[in-house]
Amino acid sequence: MLTIADDIDHEPVWAFDPGEAIGADLLAWEPLGVGPRCHTWLAWCTRRWCPVVAKLARPHQTTNERALAGLGREVDLLGRLAHPLFPRLLDDRRADEIPTVVVELIDGDPLDALVDEGGRLDASAGAWLAFQLAAGLRRLHALGVAHLDLKPDNVLVADGHPRLIDLASSRPFGPLRPARALLGTAGYASPELEAGCDITPTMDVFGLGAVLRDAVDAEGPLGDLVAELCQPDPARRPATMEWVLDRLAPILGDDLEPSWLPRAASVGRGVQPVVDRSRGIG
Repeated sequence: MLTIADDIDHEPVWAFDPGEAIGADLLAWEPLGVGPRCHTWLAWCTRRWCPVVAKLARPHQTTNERALAGLGREVDLLGRLAHPLFPRLLDDRRADEIPTVVVELIDGDPLDALVDEGGRLDASAGAWLAFQLAAGLRRLHALGVAHLDLKPDNVLVADGHPRLIDLASSRPFGPLRPARALLGTAGYASPELEAGCDITPTMDVFGLGAVLRDAVDAEGPLGDLVAELCQPDPARRPATMEWVLDRLAPILGDDLEPSWLPRAASVGRGVQPVVDRSRGIG
C-alpha cells in the first residue's frame, strides 16, 4: 500500500491503484476527499456487490487516538440515528490494519456545486431544504449531540432530497473536550464554537442558517428566518430545531402536509416530509 504527500497539508495519504484491495472485500475506486485525520474513498464492495464509501484513517493517523475517536463517533451516531437525512452505517472496521468505517454511498451532488452550476435555490425550494435539514438535525439533537460542521459541501442532494454527511466533528452537548479543540469550518461555525464554548444545539442552528444564507435566494419570511438563524449572539438566535420547524411550517403553507409536524412532535424524532420529486429542492 503506497502513500503520497497531500497537496494541501503535505502529510501522507493513501495512493491505491484502481482495483487495489483496501480491505478484505473492498476494492479502491477513486479518492473522494481528505481531512486532517481521514482519507475518504469510493470503493467497490465485493460482498455486497455495490459501491460504498470507505473512510480510512490516514497513514500517519492509524494509531492516533483522536483519529480513531472521530471514526468511533461516526460509528456510534450512524448506528443510533436511523434517519433518512444521514447515510447508513454498513461496517465498522476500526480494528483492521487500516482503521476504516464503511457507509452508504449517496449518489448525489454537493449543494455548493449545484448552486455554482444552477444558481441559488428559490424561496420555495429553500424552505423545503431547511425543513428537511432541520428535521434530521432535530433527531441528532434528541441524542444529545450537535453536528458542528454544517456547510454546503457536507449537504449532498440526491433525487431532490438533501442528505447530511460527515459526523467526525460531532460532539455531545456540554463542555468541549478537549478544551478549545478546533471544530467546524470558518464561515459556517458559530462564533461561540470558534471561541471554544460549551456545545449547544444553537451552534447547529447557526450552521443551518449559514448553509441557507449561501444556497438560497431568501426573501420575505424565509429571509427573515435566515437572518435570525445567523445571529452572531447565541442569545438572540433560536435555541432549538423544533423552533425552526415551527417557523418553517407557515412559510411552506399549503405545501406542508398538516400531519407532519404533530407527528414529529408526538414521536419525538425528526421526519422526512414527502416532496414532489418533479420539483425537488433544485
